[in-house]
Amino acid sequence: MKVLFLIQGYDTAASRYRVLQFLPLLEAQGMECEVRVHPRGILASAASALSFGDFDAVFVQRKRFGALGRAVARRTAARLIFDFDDSIMYRNSLAASPFSPGRMRSFRKMAAMCHHICVGNTYLRDQTATHTDAGITVVPTVVDADKYVPKDHSAGEDSIVTIGWIGAHGSIHYLSRLKPAFDAMHRKDSRLRLKVVCDTFMKCDSMPVVEKPWSAEDELDDLLSFDIGVMPLLEDPWSQGKCGLKIVQCLGAGVPVVCTPVGVNRDIVQDGAEGFWARTEGEWVDKVLALAADRGLRASMGAAGRKKVVEGYSVKAAFPLLAAAIRGAC
Repeated sequence: MKVLFLIQGYDTAASRYRVLQFLPLLEAQGMECEVRVHPRGILASAASALSFGDFDAVFVQRKRFGALGRAVARRTAARLIFDFDDSIMYRNSLAASPFSPGRMRSFRKMAAMCHHICVGNTYLRDQTATHTDAGITVVPTVVDADKYVPKDHSAGEDSIVTIGWIGAHGSIHYLSRLKPAFDAMHRKDSRLRLKVVCDTFMKCDSMPVVEKPWSAEDELDDLLSFDIGVMPLLEDPWSQGKCGLKIVQCLGAGVPVVCTPVGVNRDIVQDGAEGFWARTEGEWVDKVLALAADRGLRASMGAAGRKKVVEGYSVKAAFPLLAAAIRGAC
């Protein structure tokens, strides 16, 4: 079986975690896998689609084809599999309104032409089901738990407690909205600092902020440097589609989290088990301070989170779902 994977980019989180880390396992099962980055431009996309007939299936990550690309792909592709882990049918959380007729139309046409669809959570599944007769498989965004060394919360000094956030620049606005909460935390506990792993950063008035440029080589070490992970979101259609990678990464490293209970966050984190939920500024302050004050609580919640990831949000847990979706489409 020969499969073409069209990805966003080799350094893009969704490409790394939803495609690239699975390729050795797929190839071990006899699949011949070829990877290409989505070409830019209408003509380049259509030219790429001319080669789809050379494959048993084409796995398209996130990108919706334009009219010309759809026309060529319909003629050439034996089977199309569409994969996404964001609410791509809506505008993002920075837009004045999440609703976009053009986005929805593009999404609907792409979904309708595919033979199978993989989505990152049940919200995306439900948003997709009305636009296609194809099978839909929920494949969570996961980490390779075997490569994640769990944090030893008993080690180190108590003089510094690090709150950590890791992600892309497009999501840092969620973190920036918590500036007043971070400052309030630091005024109550001067040991706290915020570490931001990204390619863009934010400042706080009181809370010290450690700016760490993201790199694939440092990613696990950065996660292990966190004592508490955070994932704030908004309650909107774009945020509902988020697949909780920040949480999965932290919990995979045995680091407890505080998160907004929106979308899949509620599935991954049970309030009081693997971390805490926080909606208001006061809740963010109280929940982070509770973890900062109790090293044993951080250790027990981190261990519970690590168990949750191994069982349900690891490569070993998700691979059978992905492999079955690809083979089933053919």
